[in-house]
Amino acid sequence: MVIPSQKQVEGWTERLPTSPLLERLDAGLPQLFADTDRPPLDRYKLLFDYLLAGFLEFRTAAGERAYYPGFKGMRGHRIEGLEGFARTAPLFASWLASGRGEQVADPRNSGSIDLAELIRDGLLAGTDPAADTYWGAIGDVDQRCVEAADVALILWLTRASIWARLAPLERERIADWLRPVAQREVSPNNWLLFRVLVLEVLEALGMGGDRAASQAAWTDFKQHYRGSGWFYDPPMGIDFYNCWAISYALGWIDQVNPALDREFIRAALRSSAELTLHLITAEGLPIMGRSICYRMAVPCPVLIQSRLDPGSLDPGLARRALDAVWRYFVRHDGLAQGCATQGYHHPDKRLLDRYSGPASCQWSLRSLVLAFLHPDDAPFWTAPEQPLPVEVGDFRRDYPELGWVVQGDHAAGEVSISIQGNPEREDTPPEEHRAWRKAVELLFHKPHQPHNHRAKYGRRRYSSRRPLV
Repeated sequence: MVIPSQKQVEGWTERLPTSPLLERLDAGLPQLFADTDRPPLDRYKLLFDYLLAGFLEFRTAAGERAYYPGFKGMRGHRIEGLEGFARTAPLFASWLASGRGEQVADPRNSGSIDLAELIRDGLLAGTDPAADTYWGAIGDVDQRCVEAADVALILWLTRASIWARLAPLERERIADWLRPVAQREVSPNNWLLFRVLVLEVLEALGMGGDRAASQAAWTDFKQHYRGSGWFYDPPMGIDFYNCWAISYALGWIDQVNPALDREFIRAALRSSAELTLHLITAEGLPIMGRSICYRMAVPCPVLIQSRLDPGSLDPGLARRALDAVWRYFVRHDGLAQGCATQGYHHPDKRLLDRYSGPASCQWSLRSLVLAFLHPDDAPFWTAPEQPLPVEVGDFRRDYPELGWVVQGDHAAGEVSISIQGNPEREDTPPEEHRAWRKAVELLFHKPHQPHNHRAKYGRRRYSSRRPLV
């Protein structure tokens, strides 16, 4: 696929062209993925092929970025391209880490793709400061700090298949790009965990991470702990970032450096998995908060716990949590053009944060990253499916430290979150993305959709049956 010029990408009124090939795949994927006659692994390999096709269609020639079509965010097109690589490539790295082969069929034609080469090319092109492909130096409160954590994770996952084969100068170049994360200012929230993960990976790979800076960042973040495995995440508060960002990062940090704070982290992950299991239904999530387009990553705490302590959580239940979420969103337009869509169901600017570009929503793939760590013959893929809590019976769970009451209605298949500190009032739907907002976007070439903070955080009750309508 030909990537548009910089001028075309930056032009506010111009969207990147879509792929006819992916339009055909989009049309068939929901039915294929819903086919219960297919073994679970076969259905998820369909998803893997689909997402690989999207990356191959929209990546740059050197492979360091992927420019997916969609609504532009506020970070700029070069950062959005970096997100396309950093948020998608961990899926391919997970495939390699599981012991599956490096050579896979090209889902677009009869050829083949070397996944290790695909990732290696992107890493080396993006970290070459002398090349036009350079991702750019990491600055203060820089989105590159966020993406650096996924780059570090890619290195950790592929330490046998890619890192071990790199020349010393290539390793040093990649490490040089990552190292500034130790000194740069970061937001005092889940961003602190990006610093910890990057520095712990550098240390584990023998590239001189800064253990003192890592420990300081962890200490700062840990003070936000509220209980039940979940943390307050400034400035917004308690939301689903605990699933797709915080628990996810803690799971990897614990594996990279078990000595950091294993007793606390493992206890938090167990509690987070238990809470998260009670939020998942076969008919959606009681979604609330920001970054709603990461929604397919909600099962992450469940998958992490099942992997770290298989005896504590049945693999058939972990897979059921994954499958309930992915079946629902594949059925409701959660994927298009080889990428997660920018909304809860279909693309929806009312619910899309201004910082989210076309590839930002690829954090949704994090649950698949965890799933594909399991080899083909693992119990995760072969164990009998077990029912979710709401599929077993009614429940009520009080989380006073979070200010939440979570209730499940078995007959309705519904889960709700009641936020006790929010006032009892009639819920109003999110503000629309009105014509005057579109005019502002055209004038200033920046996103100006409504924040919709009241809809996302201010309601008394959030239901899986009525997701922010």
